[in-house]
Amino acid sequence: MKTLKGTTSYQCYGPAIDDCYEDSEGRLFAGRGNRMKELEYLNLKQITEKYPFTKAQLDYHVRKRQKNGLDKAVRKICRRLYIRTDLFEEWIESHAEKTI
Repeated sequence: MKTLKGTTSYQCYGPAIDDCYEDSEGRLFAGRGNRMKELEYLNLKQITEKYPFTKAQLDYHVRKRQKNGLDKAVRKICRRLYIRTDLFEEWIESHAEKTI
């Protein structure tokens, strides 16, 4: 069990996640076993600051995540939602217009 600065306790769990931590900017990271690959997770406010989405647009897409495919990138820890940035960017690119 770890504690994020200014938040309640959370527990990292899942088949491949060994450890979670927060950096000085408040981003959530998860270490992945022996591969040592770090996954970046941002909360919804941080996503709206980094990507061209308003809070209302992002809230809509997160609510409809089961239908639009965003569920692969969203993680719910306690009552907070975090989005894995690499999967979020793949989701954005999957909606790009196809050129002929």
